[in-house]
Amino acid sequence: MPRGVYPRWNTKHTTAEFQSITTADLKKLNKDLSPDWLSLCQNNDGTWTDNFSFGGPKNHTHLTYSYIDKQGMLRNVTRFVKLTWSIPFLGGKRVWFICPCGRRVGRLFIYQEHVGCHKCFNLAYPSQNNDSLGIIEEKIRRVETKMIDRFTQPKGIRSETYRRLQDELMYLSMQRDKLVAEKLNAVSLF
Repeated sequence: MPRGVYPRWNTKHTTAEFQSITTADLKKLNKDLSPDWLSLCQNNDGTWTDNFSFGGPKNHTHLTYSYIDKQGMLRNVTRFVKLTWSIPFLGGKRVWFICPCGRRVGRLFIYQEHVGCHKCFNLAYPSQNNDSLGIIEEKIRRVETKMIDRFTQPKGIRSETYRRLQDELMYLSMQRDKLVAEKLNAVSLF
């Protein structure tokens, strides 16, 4: 579980818990989206496990994948997904999936034999389940990523920017400590 994210009973499932396929994945595999069979084997965490195949005419694609059901049986599923294109302001073509609910989306999520957008599955983004402490932890992580090293100024970063990041990190650390102290005091009252 990411830093600052704590399991709670009243949270929605998140997009990180579901496998997904994006239009960018289609483009990586075949620039012109020809009807040749293609294969993609990538899990959400970057590991290459499940097998997705794409094929069909240019106005739709069929998505073939496998999953293990509750009884432990391997199930093969093929879903037809419509494609549409838009023309961005600077030219070219942008491909989109048409979700079974009718929305134009760039990412479809996959759960067992179902395929849909984040609205269909009623998914939240992981940051939406964070409490106040989790939000501060995420901000601290972002600042630390920008700083690279807390104690020495990285090459290529301006002194003013580095000092501002140090001040921001100090402020966020104090806020985090204050929240932790409040939570510990609330626990000790019981």
